[in-house]
Amino acid sequence: MQEMLPILAPILTVAIALWSKNILLALFAGLCYLSVLENGILFLMPLADHLISGVTSNGTTLMTLIPLGIMLWFIRKGGGFKAFSLWSKKKVKDKKQAGLLVFLVSAILSVANDLLSNVTTGQIVRPIITQKRVSRHKSAFITASTAPNVASFLPFQTYYLFCVGMLGSLLPETENATAFFFKGIPLSFY
Repeated sequence: MQEMLPILAPILTVAIALWSKNILLALFAGLCYLSVLENGILFLMPLADHLISGVTSNGTTLMTLIPLGIMLWFIRKGGGFKAFSLWSKKKVKDKKQAGLLVFLVSAILSVANDLLSNVTTGQIVRPIITQKRVSRHKSAFITASTAPNVASFLPFQTYYLFCVGMLGSLLPETENATAFFFKGIPLSFY
């Protein structure tokens, strides 16, 4: 029975998340459960260490998202989203053009950063996809699966550099990693 106790942590976490609709509370409860299970009554110090290491390992994401949120707030307060919405309502005539607009906005933002595209495209194009009755799911699919794949093939993108570097380390010296990467481009679209 003792071996089964750690398996209860994810079950407990999911149950609390579904019950409370609060993922942070659920994750914290699961972490507390595991800390008590592992350390007994002296669970607080290891729990603090786990929390600190979690924040430390996700620091890059936090340091990217916090300024991004501030930037989006300023754009909204300055009327940038409203101006784009008014422009797109005049130019976009149907669902197909709305989907193309989602693709273009996402591809342009993906050139800067995939995370930027995934986080902001939905907010930017929401008025036009709502007006043209394009589902949010379809918009999210275009944003997450198509546009970043197009932008990621630019030679200065991290994805491109990572893939070519990995291929270069795996392929024989007679093979060109860049050519091999570009031959596999059709496999990136799903």
